[in-house]
Amino acid sequence: MVEFYLQRRGEQSLSTNRQPNSSIFDNQAPADVPPPIDYEWLAQCSGGERELEKEILDLFRQEAQKQLARIKVFVLEGNCAEVQKETHSLKGAAGNVGAVPVKEAAVLLEARAIEGDLEGMKDRFESLLSEYQRFEAFYGERSQQASSQDM
Repeated sequence: MVEFYLQRRGEQSLSTNRQPNSSIFDNQAPADVPPPIDYEWLAQCSGGERELEKEILDLFRQEAQKQLARIKVFVLEGNCAEVQKETHSLKGAAGNVGAVPVKEAAVLLEARAIEGDLEGMKDRFESLLSEYQRFEAFYGERSQQASSQDM
């Protein structure tokens, strides 16, 4: 996903030599609860470019919402193969943007789909949806904080 943005912006590769700027995007969660977004990792991938990070996360949000809607339909239909395919894709995208809890929830759902565990898929889908909603809330809060600091 990061490479997609760079291609879209006409850039060839990531610049990881720059030190990321500290800002409200830094992780600030209790030690026992991983933050929904690993901004340190995302900053390394983006070379510390905050605008690029925002673009990457916004694209992830758009695509993840579509994928979650498709996954829900496939779970309700009991279509394990399609759940596995969509969840695998979401897992990769979440990992690419540093949405680690979403990625981890997708891993568990994908495993239930591979096993053909229909009830397990329903439970794991609810967990995935919950983690995605936590991601959305966290990102929304941080985006509002960033906007108010820019004023």
